[in-house]
Amino acid sequence: MITIRHLMNHTSGVFDFYSDQNFFKQFVRNRTRTWTPQERVAVATGHKPLFAPGAGWSYSNTGYVLLGLIVEKVTGHSLVQELRGRIFSPLGLRATSAPTTPQIEGRHARVTVATPYGKDQKYGLGLMTGRLSCGTVWGHDGDFAGYQTTTWNSRDGRRQVVIMVNSSSLSQTAKKQVNRLIESAYCR
Repeated sequence: MITIRHLMNHTSGVFDFYSDQNFFKQFVRNRTRTWTPQERVAVATGHKPLFAPGAGWSYSNTGYVLLGLIVEKVTGHSLVQELRGRIFSPLGLRATSAPTTPQIEGRHARVTVATPYGKDQKYGLGLMTGRLSCGTVWGHDGDFAGYQTTTWNSRDGRRQVVIMVNSSSLSQTAKKQVNRLIESAYCR
């Protein structure tokens, strides 16, 4: 049985719908189409599980979609209503939203074109830990359709670094340069 913890820490074995080549081609071809959660889950469940729940690790965006559907089923409200009422409003996040259309209002990063982590990195429940020359950091990274982002924070939240690169494939030399930039911005 897949648990909420399995979905949160990517040990569910559920196939990542973004890894389906047919889905990805359709997504890139028509970026303004809104895919329902049920459509995304259907793409994922059209593939065999990658492993039994708890028997491995593989990042899966499908897990987040399933978690959203669970929130809606349990509360009887939309995920957007729950995010606004339980997180955005109580924390005073007035410029934070959960868009339900492909358009994002206001200032935001824009995309250009269409893992296992190292031994010092760990992942769980939506948060990664890593190691820089000046100590342990917490955050997340990701890449999709033309860009990559990395965010690292100190435990007390006093130091942060956010890097966005407009490319989904970097050479080894470019990766080293990005890592040097992260080190320089965060540790000095």
